[in-house]
Amino acid sequence: MCSSDLTFVEMFGLDHPDASLDAMERLTTLWSCEFAIRPFLIDHPDETFARRALELLGFTVDPMIEVDSFACIPETIVLGETIELVVALRSTGSERQVLVVDFVIHHIKANGNTSPKMFKWSTLTLDPGETAGLTKKHPVRPITTRRCYSGLHRVELQVAGSILADTGFVLDL
Repeated sequence: MCSSDLTFVEMFGLDHPDASLDAMERLTTLWSCEFAIRPFLIDHPDETFARRALELLGFTVDPMIEVDSFACIPETIVLGETIELVVALRSTGSERQVLVVDFVIHHIKANGNTSPKMFKWSTLTLDPGETAGLTKKHPVRPITTRRCYSGLHRVELQVAGSILADTGFVLDL
């Protein structure tokens, strides 16, 4: 085993993240993947974190979940007000699932494009067939690192690193 095996994965494996991450999982028992993993964290963060972090922390990596509803209340706000996210989840798996739940707000930029920002929501455990409802209040206010712009801000529900649903709110300045 030599470091050139890892360099090969790093250089030629970016277009094949599943196979490359499998290879690094095996290779790292013999040699550090500290540098080889970095391009995968940049180019394929969801797949990489789902394999390098969630499973190691005891979370379900491929959840069997149905989203019964996902909403943002109210649908229109003024800068400085708070949105409330409401979700109803249902386990469709045959085993207990330990889930990490996040949300991503796609903030509008000056040029009209959007910039995603992920926020932690909750962790929860669901038994087979069990349902759970979550609510999260999130203030939308000016901060020093981001200017706010009017328009539709998309909000995505992320469970175990995968986007399962989306909603949104209109921000009026």
